[in-house]
Amino acid sequence: MSAKDLVQRGIDAFNAHDVAALRALTAEDCTYEATGGVTARGREECVAATAMWFEACSDAHATVKQVIGEGDTVVEAGIFEGTHDGILKTPMGDIPATGRRIKGDYVSVNTVRGDKLASQRLYFDRMQLAEQLGIVPAASGAA
Repeated sequence: MSAKDLVQRGIDAFNAHDVAALRALTAEDCTYEATGGVTARGREECVAATAMWFEACSDAHATVKQVIGEGDTVVEAGIFEGTHDGILKTPMGDIPATGRRIKGDYVSVNTVRGDKLASQRLYFDRMQLAEQLGIVPAASGAA
């Protein structure tokens, strides 16, 4: 299986909210880093960090817009959407459900080793997410 194929299987597992499939695709010594200081080490922590998104949004879904792969590195760019109807766990504390829709661009840089995901770095706009959740006021338009 190519690195791009493996990452696609991960996207499919994410969209299906299939924790067992995510676990099967993840290396025992996986690392995960995300915007805002989120870090995870090891298979179980990495799977939990990914699964947190569909625990926070029961209808969480990623739409991939572009995938670029070279060797063992695959970069995916897409849009995440969901309804914040569960607890969103952050390094600064848990955010209870707001019932609000969230939608935003993300970029994920993935490294594959053999037939497993070895690392993932997830980038997204935290301010946009905070505004959509009503945690901070949305920016006003220019006068």
